Amino acid sequence: MVTVLAIETSTDACSVALAHDNIVQENFLVCPRQHHNIILPMINDLMEGLQLNFKDLDCIAYGQGPGSFTGLRLGAGVVQGLAFAAQKNVIGISSLAAIAWSASLEMAIKDGQRIRVVRDARMGEFYVGTYVVRGEAVVAEVEDMLVSHAQLAEAVEKDMGVLWAGDSWQTEAMTLQSPLESRYRYPHARAILALALPSCHSGLGKPAHQALPKYVRESVAWRKWQPKRRQDF
Repeated sequence: MVTVLAIETSTDACSVALAHDNIVQENFLVCPRQHHNIILPMINDLMEGLQLNFKDLDCIAYGQGPGSFTGLRLGAGVVQGLAFAAQKNVIGISSLAAIAWSASLEMAIKDGQRIRVVRDARMGEFYVGTYVVRGEAVVAEVEDMLVSHAQLAEAVEKDMGVLWAGDSWQTEAMTLQSPLESRYRYPHARAILALALPSCHSGLGKPAHQALPKYVRESVAWRKWQPKRRQDF
């Protein structure tokens, strides 16, 4: 079995998972705005617990989003730094796919079942990922996308036979009047790890500098990086 480190920082939850010699361990903590303080200690805790150093890794996987811009940039930065230093390849996995995988596993979803994962993107919009269960994996039916509240409500009305997972349902479910699954709110590094293992086994990792976030809402992410200009009157 390959040795893989995985991290997930796209939400209020911060998690790290490590697979080595058929052992999989995970540290998971819901800690809004504290990821920068705990991510490295969480990684070190797992690595030291299994007496590994970063040279022992075969690759490093990470949740590439969509999600919190700050969390995604932090996660990508940590992965790039570790991968450059250890000269390892990286594998990016959709954070929405991680939620779909957890739901499919824990609820024993049948092969071929569709799962829609929704997360609040704020500003009246939602990140939506549509996945199909294929054996022990989930496969994207379409690329993760950004939709409006009206589009989401329309999809819920049409897709009553589809399993839904994600956040926002304590408020949105009342508005949309649909029985939605809210148990799987956060993506886990353990799920990122599981979805990345086939690519790692096949040597399909990418160079460290390609460990990049996937914002989906690109225009907002770009504006956040721009320096403020002085306004002339």
